[in-house]
Amino acid sequence: MKLWCTSIKFYTYFAALIALITPITPLYWRSVLNRAINKKIESVIDLGGGTGTSVMIIKAYLRREIFAVNCEICLKDLKESKRRKSHNLYILCDVRKLPIKKKSFDVALISQTLEHLTKKEGIVLLKEIEGNCKRYIVAAVPNKCAPYDSPDPENLYQGHISEWSSQDLQKLGYEVIECGAPWIQGKPLSYYTTIKTKLPRPFLILLGFLTGEVYEIFVSFLSPLLKSKRSNLIAVKTIREEK
Repeated sequence: MKLWCTSIKFYTYFAALIALITPITPLYWRSVLNRAINKKIESVIDLGGGTGTSVMIIKAYLRREIFAVNCEICLKDLKESKRRKSHNLYILCDVRKLPIKKKSFDVALISQTLEHLTKKEGIVLLKEIEGNCKRYIVAAVPNKCAPYDSPDPENLYQGHISEWSSQDLQKLGYEVIECGAPWIQGKPLSYYTTIKTKLPRPFLILLGFLTGEVYEIFVSFLSPLLKSKRSNLIAVKTIREEK
């Protein structure tokens, strides 16, 4: 069974929508991520890029093509990313062992990847990737989200292993913005709907989208009024200042 939410057109329209609402959703984590990307960039290495959603949204926000490489360990996700044509090059690899030359890209994007590594591995990756990018690093990571097992039996890498805070990233020289909808008992709403519900995979994808992205967008409008802890951290570290 297939749903429209699994089609390429769906993600293309979704990327265009997020690009459109970026200026009016100051605390939606994808909007903050968009604004952290300098419009003058020409290339990006996407570490743990998954199915390619983040880069599709960034390209829609920039309103032009950039050369993007997806370094992903899950073959299923990498194939889906290639099906969507989200990147220009697709590399099946472990981000802890990158087959990339030094200073090859303008930007290193690490979106929702660090939490899938141990804290030590994440810190090593952040330090090593400084040698792979020319201008700056942008990382998106859950804010103090308690570790949990993968909700996807077809991708065991989706489990959260480490917990990150603003202080962890600031100690490494990053500027950090806290954003996103509040957690529910220390975890995102989509965690409960996708793990606790036994439905066919296409419906789980739809349910995860509704309780993940749609919930985040809706609550982001209310976030300035809420004092709860933000769900995500967007961290930026400049490697070379703009001239």
